[in-house]
Amino acid sequence: NNNNNNNNTFDPWISSNWLVCSLAFLSASSDVIAQKRHDCYVSMMTGNLIRMAHSLAELRWLDTLLAFLVVMSYTGGIALYTIVSQVVTGFVQQRRDDSNLSYKTNEHKETDKAAMTVVVAPMILLLMGSGGLLSLGSGKQIQQNNNSVFGLFLMAVGGGLVNAATMNATGGTVIYACTGHISKIGKALGGQLLMNHTNKEQSLGKDMALSLKVVLSFGAGAVVTVAAWNYCSQAAESFPWFATLGVSHAILLGLYGFPAFCHTLRSF
Repeated sequence: NNNNNNNNTFDPWISSNWLVCSLAFLSASSDVIAQKRHDCYVSMMTGNLIRMAHSLAELRWLDTLLAFLVVMSYTGGIALYTIVSQVVTGFVQQRRDDSNLSYKTNEHKETDKAAMTVVVAPMILLLMGSGGLLSLGSGKQIQQNNNSVFGLFLMAVGGGLVNAATMNATGGTVIYACTGHISKIGKALGGQLLMNHTNKEQSLGKDMALSLKVVLSFGAGAVVTVAAWNYCSQAAESFPWFATLGVSHAILLGLYGFPAFCHTLRSF
């Protein structure tokens, strides 16, 4: 038991900052592709709610229903992560209790949260990959194809799963929206202008640095994806974007959480 207690931290293969910035880039890319193909988003639910309200006000029932179902699919992804996380965490804790092992609870909770990224990575790959393959096509046929719409729902479930896993593993860092990050930047800048160099303001400065990286990464993802779409033209519409993005999400989450996953397995 002492050996386990002395080795209660893990070193991720990629840092949490690198993870959230990379996923912010991919999140923007995913939403750009979804907007281009379906006029919806798979991560940014505020845009879908606005589209749903707009369609409802204009009595466009099918568009209203589509936006509503995308939001519900995303919600299902969040719920799926919560269920899987609680089941896996309960199983791990039960194994530890059965073995009469004692741990520093807070440190092992953080390790277990990081390990969950490995558990959900194959699920994300399956959801986003299959959703991307179903949505292959070109032009208006994409929006009219039932398989394509079903693929959109699968991608929204995957988007919810990615966001929930990332927020849980990184202490609540948001990768799919920039309003909160821009607010942190503004707050930190205001504190710096007042020259109030308290510990709290220094903490805000660190938050500002991370938020600035996330905003820039998100913006870069949008710019690069739009440029690639416009440059490749017809080829871009038939390219398996979401299958590729699903692989990228799974690899990043796996690289971050695998050391923690191995540590959790050794703790049994």
